[in-house]
Amino acid sequence: MTEEQTAIVEQDPILLALQQEFDLIDQKPNQWLQNWYLGKMADIEAARNRIKEQAKIIQAQLSQAEQHLSYMWGAQFQAAVEADLEAQGGKKRSVDYLQGRAGYRKSKTSVEVIDEKAAIEWCEKNCPEALSPKLARKTPLADMFETDGVVADGCHVHPAEDRFYPAPPRPRLPAAALTAGLLTNSPCNSAIEQI
Repeated sequence: MTEEQTAIVEQDPILLALQQEFDLIDQKPNQWLQNWYLGKMADIEAARNRIKEQAKIIQAQLSQAEQHLSYMWGAQFQAAVEADLEAQGGKKRSVDYLQGRAGYRKSKTSVEVIDEKAAIEWCEKNCPEALSPKLARKTPLADMFETDGVVADGCHVHPAEDRFYPAPPRPRLPAAALTAGLLTNSPCNSAIEQI
């Protein structure tokens, strides 16, 4: 830079600030990569956080749509599936439809420990195999309920029962869309648009 250019730069505060930045870059020529890289990584993390927040909103909307659909049509749907099960002769517990499967599943007996201290004391006296070092294991307690009908102190038992379920097929993205990052014809998009 000539003396004349230096004089102009020194008189203009904007040009002076720019010159100081350039001088700093000249002193550390390789740090642009580190700063650019870290900035891009911060942008990616911010985008990831935005997507997580958007996904929570979309999940809440889908849950509301599911509850509305169940409220409006659930009882009629269940009655229709039960009629189809009866028409099959009662051998199967589910019916396959074009859009998925519906029917009944047997749930397992589960134990909910409400008072850990009381449950541990009860297990020490009545079912020592249900104890691990500091807590009551639920599986032996559930087995004891199923065989003997005994409920441990401090526990609540949810007995096995038939639960009605509809099981729609899970949408899968084509491999090309996954590798190319394209979601244009995804079943997920059409499901969200219909809500």
